[in-house]
Amino acid sequence: MPDFLTEEQQTLYRQAAALYDAMFGGETTGIDYAFPSPDALPDEYSTYTPDGSDYTYIRSDCRWQSWADFDRVVRGVFTDRLWAELNEADFDGSPSVYIEHDGQLYILDCSYGDQYYNNVFPDEFALVEQTDERIEFTVTAHYSYPYPRQGESYEERDERMKTSYEFSLTFPVVLLRTDAGWRFDTFCTGAAAEMRCPDAVFDGVTEDDFYGSGA
Repeated sequence: MPDFLTEEQQTLYRQAAALYDAMFGGETTGIDYAFPSPDALPDEYSTYTPDGSDYTYIRSDCRWQSWADFDRVVRGVFTDRLWAELNEADFDGSPSVYIEHDGQLYILDCSYGDQYYNNVFPDEFALVEQTDERIEFTVTAHYSYPYPRQGESYEERDERMKTSYEFSLTFPVVLLRTDAGWRFDTFCTGAAAEMRCPDAVFDGVTEDDFYGSGA
């Protein structure tokens, strides 16, 4: 955890990271698996296609099946501005992933693809600016290419991923004091940075160079 944050702020960071990874780290339905409902649920998803849309949504089975509950949780860690950016309709030409229908949370079922985040190596934090109203810091996350190189066995690959990484990404995080308390206004996690942080600073060996150089 960033040691320059208070205990309250560190707790908020943990909550935001867990929620962000569940929503944007891989499968959009990851929130259902990370935060399952304690209630017995039907085997099949209820689906919904908005008028004039080509996209079909499925009803969420997470603990916050009510849109009001889900919206309250999200706005409890992110600013309104950031939440609108993360889920804005037609943002980058894409539809909203999370929508309300009949008071319930519905999710566009899709995948963000594979990421190479290596959680063996702890994230590194560097403070950029800290005031009573705003805290900005950077996060540096580490990544390993998961496929064996030419001449590399799977056992050697496993050992390589335990002891080294091929590149890192550094991206900003901003925490603001709002009328409702501290909220993140810029946020990402290492698990999601490859897909969600196109401006992250890359340092290391590219995939083409790594596999092209042989054993």
